[in-house]
Amino acid sequence: MQAVFVSVLILILCHAAPLCAGYNDPMKFTCEYNLGNCDTCAWVVAEGVIGSNTDQVFSSFLKRTRDRTAHTSLTVEMNSPGGDLQAAIRLARFIRKLGWSTHVGYHNVTTTTDGQKVTVWLGASPKDDPELTASKCMSACAYAFLGGVARDVQEGGELGVHQFSDPQNSSSNAQLLQGGLAQFAVEMGVDPKLIYVAAASTSARAPKLTVPTRAQLEDWNVVTNYRRDAGWSIEVQRAGVVAAVYGHGQTKASLSVYCFDDGSFRVAYKWAPRLVARFIGKPREMARELGEYGTFVVGVTDNEKREDFEGLGDGHIVARGPAKNLKVADDGELSLTIPVDQTGLGKLRDAKRIIFELAVPHALYGWAPRGYFTTAKAKENLDVALKNCIQG
Repeated sequence: MQAVFVSVLILILCHAAPLCAGYNDPMKFTCEYNLGNCDTCAWVVAEGVIGSNTDQVFSSFLKRTRDRTAHTSLTVEMNSPGGDLQAAIRLARFIRKLGWSTHVGYHNVTTTTDGQKVTVWLGASPKDDPELTASKCMSACAYAFLGGVARDVQEGGELGVHQFSDPQNSSSNAQLLQGGLAQFAVEMGVDPKLIYVAAASTSARAPKLTVPTRAQLEDWNVVTNYRRDAGWSIEVQRAGVVAAVYGHGQTKASLSVYCFDDGSFRVAYKWAPRLVARFIGKPREMARELGEYGTFVVGVTDNEKREDFEGLGDGHIVARGPAKNLKVADDGELSLTIPVDQTGLGKLRDAKRIIFELAVPHALYGWAPRGYFTTAKAKENLDVALKNCIQG
């Protein structure tokens, strides 16, 4: 099946107007940063037409920039009219293996006073700068985009799909191709409806681009950054169970609550930060400074949209203190285990939203990564976890 699927992949380019120099040139990768000091201040730009060797170009790029791209979770900002479908799928799997995210938003290139060219950060919008141009990820690029662990299309950006066919116009090959693409979508965690919509996007003369709506992208799990919170669930761990929830915010994070058989309770916060500029390639050095200078706060609020602790009194605080026991894994994931009491557990059960913040005023000039968590299904799952404590 896979051999047949690969054999019918063909090169199709979408004829979209160039957004900036390089859009219609062979795809290039650049490591960019906005000269800021934050966990999302560095990213990778992928711009241009995807060629048959683009995945090899990407591999060479990683080797050249390993001091800045290794051991960190980055976002690939995409701006491409499409290209070689087979290479796009290989690129998607490459990005997924790295654990990186993908994004389509706005872009611009400015020159700083010291002559450095800097692409505007992926979170920028025309409200910040009217000269920004919306990025596009069309045709084969849409399949490369699916490789992101987290994926988002910013308002104004476009993700377009269309039908791919083989040169011999064989209906059997077309069915095999569509089936292979549907299988790939499932592999990436995406609803195959995207493939069926693409297959219907054709005209008498040439493939017709379809740009799915935001609601469709969310429903099909094409974009993940703003999907509805799934709530708390139970996970098995070390002869016991933990109640866990996965959050959103400036970092990809999880929060788990559990007890030990001695009657003590813990909250564990884990996250995979995008390293600030001066720590790229040095996750352990960053963890060391975070642990030495950082202070954490775990708090709760009845406001489901609140993103900070400003104005909240001590009654909303579950736990706070120094981050001295912060640990870093080989893959760069950071974790912090925090003791809590019965009062703190009660606050977690009854709140509408949980906020975690790690402030490092000395080492990182006030930078404070935050994670936000829903309390949906918290009560029932906390009850199960606290009746099945971890042994030892």
